[in-house]
Amino acid sequence: MGSMWSNRRLGVKLAVLVVIATLVVGITALSGVRDLRTAGEGGEHLVATSEATRATVNAHAMADALRADVLATLVTGAGDDYDAAVADAEAHAALFITELEAVGAAGLGPEVDDAVAQVLPEAQSFAASADSIMTVAGRELPTARRQYTRFKADYQLLQNTLPLVDDAVAARARQVRDEVRAQQAAALLRAAVVSL
Repeated sequence: MGSMWSNRRLGVKLAVLVVIATLVVGITALSGVRDLRTAGEGGEHLVATSEATRATVNAHAMADALRADVLATLVTGAGDDYDAAVADAEAHAALFITELEAVGAAGLGPEVDDAVAQVLPEAQSFAASADSIMTVAGRELPTARRQYTRFKADYQLLQNTLPLVDDAVAARARQVRDEVRAQQAAALLRAAVVSL
């Protein structure tokens, strides 16, 4: 008396093997699709944190450029160089605020949003302070030079608060990196298990 399997016809045996193979291929395909989708999401998060990091670097650069524009107006007073510095300052101030707003709009999470919300008013105040001192420099250079101490304090305050955004973005970038690494490890494990 043979086993139930050995008593089956060859066609039935082949059909069972085809069904099992189809199930294995289907499970492998579904696992692969899920892993690809997860990798795509991880890639999108990496891109968002990279863009936010770029925006924070640009924000720092624009704050420094705006300070340099103020210093240029305090050296030149009224004239063509003053007009050029004021035009540059307007562009730098706008880009400074835009870059900070871009970090907040990146959707990196509440920690980054909170940091931007805390720093943005300081940034706007700094830009307004720059505009004010440059306006005075165009009319009364000695008065503007005396006001520089207040502007310098505004700049220092900004330099103390702007790193809040840097730190929040960096923390989120590390978190995303760790999530992507964990997803890669899980995908490799699933692929190894499925291939057995």
